[in-house]
Amino acid sequence: MARVTKPDGVVIIAIANFESLTCRLGRALWKVKTRLTGKQPPEHPFWEPPLDHNYKFDLDALTRLLATHGQIQSVVGMSLLWGFPNFGAFLRKLPRPVTNGLLKTLDAGARLLPGLSDVLVARAKPAKP
Repeated sequence: MARVTKPDGVVIIAIANFESLTCRLGRALWKVKTRLTGKQPPEHPFWEPPLDHNYKFDLDALTRLLATHGQIQSVVGMSLLWGFPNFGAFLRKLPRPVTNGLLKTLDAGARLLPGLSDVLVARAKPAKP
């Protein structure tokens, strides 16, 4: 495998987490909606990776991949519910201080529970040659 850093360098990787709370809730919501209305989810729902992606990442897949090529220093989560249907519209209806407080709380939750976050950010050192 080609080296992408100096031997003492670090790699920072940010990926969409397709097993986030947002994606799980989206799948569940559409399952219920489909049963109740017969309406199928959009052709490409937000909880599935785009067609041009080669991998469907989540916390386990990211840590397994990084562990085979180096030493993981940290993995943190960012954002909760970012892509959930109508979440933006809901936030726009709230007073700005409430919205800011809610978003800060959700980001703090994402940092505590990275497996549920919308985005995973990992820092790793390359394996010794």
